[in-house]
Amino acid sequence: MPIHNKTTFLSSLSSRGAVPFFVGTAVGVLGTLIAVTVSSTSPSNSEVAENVPKAANSKPKPAEKQASGNIYEGYSPRDASARFSSVLNTPGALDDLDRLNDLIENAAKFDPEAAMEAASGIVDPARQRDVMRRVLRTWIVQDRESAMAAIGAMENLALRADLTKFAIGTLADSNPAGAFALLKATPSLRDEGLWRESFSNWVKADPAAAIAAWDSLTHPEERKDALRGIASALAKKDLNSAAAWAKDLPDNDDRDGAVISVLHSAIEKDPLAAAEHMALLKEVDNDRSREVAGRIASKLAETDVPGALKWAEALPASQRDSALRSIAGNLMQFDPDEAEATINKIQDKDQRRDIYSDLARLHMTGDPKDAVKWIATLPAEDQSSAWRGAAYEWARSRPEDAAAFVLNGELDDTGRRQLIEATAEHWSRLEPESAATWASQLGGKEGREALARVVDEWSRKDPQTVLGFIGNTATGEQVEDLTRRVVSRWSQDEPVEAANFALALAPSPTQESMMRDITQQWMETDSMAASQWVGSLDPGPARDSAISSLISRIERDDPEAAAQWAGTITDPNAREETYKRLIRRLEKAQ
Repeated sequence: MPIHNKTTFLSSLSSRGAVPFFVGTAVGVLGTLIAVTVSSTSPSNSEVAENVPKAANSKPKPAEKQASGNIYEGYSPRDASARFSSVLNTPGALDDLDRLNDLIENAAKFDPEAAMEAASGIVDPARQRDVMRRVLRTWIVQDRESAMAAIGAMENLALRADLTKFAIGTLADSNPAGAFALLKATPSLRDEGLWRESFSNWVKADPAAAIAAWDSLTHPEERKDALRGIASALAKKDLNSAAAWAKDLPDNDDRDGAVISVLHSAIEKDPLAAAEHMALLKEVDNDRSREVAGRIASKLAETDVPGALKWAEALPASQRDSALRSIAGNLMQFDPDEAEATINKIQDKDQRRDIYSDLARLHMTGDPKDAVKWIATLPAEDQSSAWRGAAYEWARSRPEDAAAFVLNGELDDTGRRQLIEATAEHWSRLEPESAATWASQLGGKEGREALARVVDEWSRKDPQTVLGFIGNTATGEQVEDLTRRVVSRWSQDEPVEAANFALALAPSPTQESMMRDITQQWMETDSMAASQWVGSLDPGPARDSAISSLISRIERDDPEAAAQWAGTITDPNAREETYKRLIRRLEKAQ
């Protein structure tokens, strides 16, 4: 449609009664339950005769002698899966899991394909998945092609993905080369754990073949995940050889990844040996090298704090601070003073900030007044970090005491601000009315902000009581601001009740603002109901405000419906401005 036609169409709406188009969609969901019935072919006469007990004086035929291992519960192997199917759907059978597991394992050995088909008849999804996994545990090792074909034929995509991962993970233990083949054959399956596990097991059995297979990979994520498995396994076997191998890799990304994996693997087994190989991290990405340094330091500090400190202080600056932070974290558990001394050696402000916050939380578990005095002794640049942790812990564990200290104690601006914010947040969850009364006593900007925090939280539980509190306690402009906040939050859960409250108010800019908020919230949860409600309103400023909010929600996706709604705005100036905005949008869309 040419733009002049659209303009004509929009302009014509103001001269005729345009019927509002109720925006929204009603989605009907049809659930279908499919019952799968697994049937077995009746045995032939010869098979029946084969299972009929012979008379005492009859002689067995030598050619029909059966191995005892092929008989299961009086059934021949070909009947095992049929027996399996019938038992699965017998009332009470699933309560005896040991018995059921025996059935599954035997059925899978005799005829895994039929056993899997029988399992498809289980109605409960969780039990069905469990039974299928038990069948696959045997089948994937015996005949992975048939097993994977059965999985690939499943219509349930979620079940197919789950069983694919399970099958490959099972195969990774006994046949990692086979698991690798399956991973390559299923590119849509991205699971870094399976790649690591497969190559970790493979390199233990045949390192040359595993490394050659890794080297043939071209996908960067596959290479990275497989490399982690190889490096980790090599490091557990021989750290020095693994380090030398990683160091000599020609590609920088491969080398960095292998070095990190080698050291990570060595940390748990022998942190001292890992520490001796830190020189390998000289050219590795800083973030990863700091992480490794921190882990090694933490492990060393578990048995030898002085040795860990000595090692850490000899590291390059970035690694050094990360290592000292980890050591301080260990010391914090049994010697806070020594932890603080270690923190003071850290030069990086970000590293100091986080650990000081943790230490302050620990101090606040004792006497809060002592904690406040301790924070005051810290360097000015560290006090804000310490207060972050201290305020959180005080408000979380003893919010009423924290609130009283704000009113009666002496705090600097930083501590006061953070303690007010934390107290308002935590106390409002436990005793919102008490928290609101306290916030009202603070006065000034900090009191208004604290009360707004409490009101936001309180409104989630009891908006009507909050409104009563506001009416009796708040003053001036704060009444309107807080009332609007409550109604906006109320409309998210109970839009009809919030709308009725707003409509009962005297006409005012505050009421119009509420109508816009309610409409916006309601349109996000139930656009049809919101549209019907707006359409039912009496003409006037309140309805115009609601229509304005509705239009802003739909004008991008349905400009013609938005134009119809615009035609029902009673205020001529507002209607004209809305038309102009819609026309500009249409012009930009050309």
